[in-house]
Amino acid sequence: MQNDKELFDLIKRTYPLTPNKNFVQSTEEKLRKAARKLKRKKVYKKISIVSSGLLLCAVVMMSIVTITGNSFLDQAEHSTINTNSSSVANKSQPLVLIHHTHNYESFKSITNKENVYDDKQNITLVGKRLSEKLEEKNIPNIQDTSNIFRILKKKGLPFPSSYEVSRGIVDDILKKNSKIEMIFDIHRDSAERKITTVKIKGKNYAKVNFVVSHSSDHYKENEKFAKKLHRIMETNFPGLSRGVVVKDMGTRQSTYNLDLKDQSVLVDIGGAENTLEEEYRTTDLLADVIEKLIKSK
Repeated sequence: MQNDKELFDLIKRTYPLTPNKNFVQSTEEKLRKAARKLKRKKVYKKISIVSSGLLLCAVVMMSIVTITGNSFLDQAEHSTINTNSSSVANKSQPLVLIHHTHNYESFKSITNKENVYDDKQNITLVGKRLSEKLEEKNIPNIQDTSNIFRILKKKGLPFPSSYEVSRGIVDDILKKNSKIEMIFDIHRDSAERKITTVKIKGKNYAKVNFVVSHSSDHYKENEKFAKKLHRIMETNFPGLSRGVVVKDMGTRQSTYNLDLKDQSVLVDIGGAENTLEEEYRTTDLLADVIEKLIKSK
């Protein structure tokens, strides 16, 4: 493709320096035609650059929306759960935090099968009952019902990583609620019914196990706290508590996150063979015990 200069030089070499009128007109027409062609080429190039820029921007925006959207989904999973949980709790300067590291732990009377895990009717209902009873006693509390099981599945983590997941959630709650004094990680045991059940005044109750970890940095404080709860329970409701169990597996995982607060305890309320009604009866009495402990200070 010839440019203007090449075309002009060719004309000069081909034609005389005293051109006639036809030659001038012909040359002018050729130059104009070449100029129009060059202009169109520049326009096409400009359009191409602008189109590429717009396409690149669209790709970048879609990537940002996708990444941000995922973050929103992650947030929603937590915030929705927390919003639901806080509806039964007095969030004004909470003193007590209730949570569930193994939130799918359920009961045979609910699942009607050996697999005693359920995504809806599970140990979180017992925690909700405790939260409501504490609220009735004007003890501000938070029940966190984050779906630990679903988070594990979403992140492709094994079940033993449950405490790693709940640790981040509990730590975040503690940072936002500096007045929290007590933490209860509520579970149910897997022991047989005859071990986890006691009859008091003609009614069956789920027995309570207070569990602390020797690996926790707050082991002594946690044990002291658990023993106080046990003593108060035994004094007022003999036979309801199975006592304080000290777990020592020699690994960091065995802290059960009880190192996050000096008055933290893992509580087994009954077992898989207890009914929800039995769980609730015991939970009501546990709320009385917590109230007595707070008032004794």
